[in-house]
Amino acid sequence: MINGKGLWLCLILQVFTFSCASSNEFVLFVKGKVVPVIYITDKNLKSSANDFAALFKQATAQQLPLSTTEPQADEKVIEIGIDRQLKGFSIAQQGQKLQIKAESPAKLQQAFRYFFANFTVLDQYTQHALPSVQDKISLPLNLSFSSLQPFAYKEPYFAENFDANFRFWNNTQTLDEHWGLWGHNIGKFIKVTPAMYAQIGGETNEEQLNFSSEELYRALKERIALSLVDNPRATDFMIMPYDNALVCMCDRCVELGNTKNNASPAVFALINRLAKDYPGAQFFASAYLSTEQPPQEATKSNVGVMLSSMSFPKGVLLEHNKQAAEIINWIKAWKEKTEQIYLWDYAINFDNYFDFHPTVSIAQANLKFLYKQGIKGVFMHGSDEGGFVAFGDLKSYLYARLLNNLDIDLAQATDRFFSENYPELSKPLAQYYNTIEARALASNKKLDIYGGLKQSVNKYLNYYELNQLYNKISSLPSPLSSGLEKLKLACAFQLLELMRINGIRENGYLQNAANKQVKLAPTVQPLLNSLKLSASKLKIASYNESGMLMSDYLKQWEQRLLQPQNYNLLWDRKIKASSELDEDYTQTNMLNDGALGFRDYYNNWFINSSKSLQLLFNAEGLEGSRLMKFSFLYDTKHRILPPEQIEVLAGSKRFEVQVPKPSTDQGVQLVQVQLPITISNTNNVVIEFTKQKSVAAKMMALDEIYLE
Repeated sequence: MINGKGLWLCLILQVFTFSCASSNEFVLFVKGKVVPVIYITDKNLKSSANDFAALFKQATAQQLPLSTTEPQADEKVIEIGIDRQLKGFSIAQQGQKLQIKAESPAKLQQAFRYFFANFTVLDQYTQHALPSVQDKISLPLNLSFSSLQPFAYKEPYFAENFDANFRFWNNTQTLDEHWGLWGHNIGKFIKVTPAMYAQIGGETNEEQLNFSSEELYRALKERIALSLVDNPRATDFMIMPYDNALVCMCDRCVELGNTKNNASPAVFALINRLAKDYPGAQFFASAYLSTEQPPQEATKSNVGVMLSSMSFPKGVLLEHNKQAAEIINWIKAWKEKTEQIYLWDYAINFDNYFDFHPTVSIAQANLKFLYKQGIKGVFMHGSDEGGFVAFGDLKSYLYARLLNNLDIDLAQATDRFFSENYPELSKPLAQYYNTIEARALASNKKLDIYGGLKQSVNKYLNYYELNQLYNKISSLPSPLSSGLEKLKLACAFQLLELMRINGIRENGYLQNAANKQVKLAPTVQPLLNSLKLSASKLKIASYNESGMLMSDYLKQWEQRLLQPQNYNLLWDRKIKASSELDEDYTQTNMLNDGALGFRDYYNNWFINSSKSLQLLFNAEGLEGSRLMKFSFLYDTKHRILPPEQIEVLAGSKRFEVQVPKPSTDQGVQLVQVQLPITISNTNNVVIEFTKQKSVAAKMMALDEIYLE
């Protein structure tokens, strides 16, 4: 029983609680008590109002009334309207009104779904199967949200973001809708004539454009006019050099200020002309390679820049990196020329689409840092052309959420994603991914977007954890969902790559090497079979940006690793270098660890760029050896060529061989060399690789030295 004093205390507490709640929130709906009216000022918006009403009914089981009459001052209202001057949409609460406005009916659809996804139980996952209806909807008091927050442009460039429904629920954009011209694609946008090509060293160079060319200006001007008529919503145009560092040095470009390393003067002179011609459009340049430096003059108000993070250290926290001051000053220099500064960032390993590359947490910290510096838009480059990358569907969701809220709990969002999309294995998948994200965030090791698997091992990847995940996926009853089949493929590929780089070491593809009885690890063939079957089911043909084929990958295993191998007498020897080594390639033990290279340059190749490479090893106990074998990579795109000659000095005896020149019409290939030798009465053997004289500045890649 409550006495009088107690009753008053309860009443005071209730009033206090109600006052606190009412002072912090706006109650939009309470079942049976508070039912707002949808108000539209334009009868043409009736279909939009019906769309909102349908979503509201789905979330609450309440049908809202629709009105075109000015509401009463004390009436609770949801006002829906179009504002052509608005970019995107806005959601605002004031008095008794919730106001939702957008630049177009399509943007209203997006605004509605953003509202429901953030303030109700209805979102992209519950839209088809809502667990229960909502009895109350409340919002932060005086809510004022713009779709331009925190970034004016938000694109997670993954396959999932190409789906309009995904973009509606997650408030993201896509290239096709916004950009009339994107990337290095001027050559596809207009017909390029000889007068538009760059002049370099007094000669025409078709690998780059002349941005002071009047013919180029006229062609772009005419094509932009047509584009704005054909697709009036795609008002953004990127005027970007071809993807190289070449700079036009014709008289006009030099007069504008071009130097051999800086094309910004001519590029921005052209952009400012186009921006003046089309004040209703937006023009962007890139801060990348030859246009990293800002122009001397300020840009037009409708000109912006897309800063490439290519030069940033990868996979680390920028704010605490030694390059932080340099990055801050770079952005500051661009802010003096334009307020529209976007970021082109990277979210995957482009040399290996099946690398998990868990850097979303790192990106969260970096985006907070860059937002403070003035970044206003983000293009997060994921899977090219919407192809498959490991955990790409998860990353698309996480980046979409992150670009709308920099403080999002990523681990919680990951749990939600897997519970909705992979219910049969949600907890193990969430636990695994959250673990590698946390491990990568805690590590200060770099993780390049063009990098080999050893970086992943140093950063986050553990063989036993990966194998456990693979086994859990494999143990599920067949057939697997498409998503799980893709993850199974990625796990199998990564396990095989781990075994390949481990060679004769623990968890390598070779076993019992210490007993001089070489045999294949028993798990290799089942993994290869699994990989081949999954790739066939999913019709996944390539596994990296260069277009390397899965069929070729499997063939290289067959040709290089599955064939019977003899014991390498150098496996228990220390190889030393007596010449200069490259910074990232100082570990000479990779030359006798059994780890063979494929036609990709980033795994198992020992790369050296000095004029000649000298190696030596102790020859004690190797008397009677008769043959040395070498394998080199030929890859002109990456400036990697085999040497011209190999010399071996064993005591007083010298052996040499000319390296055969590879066929130039077969692309990337392996060059294998055998050298008969005799080792006797010597302590050390010296090997010297002489680079090709005409291309001495290029690199050499050697994977393994065999001695039999």
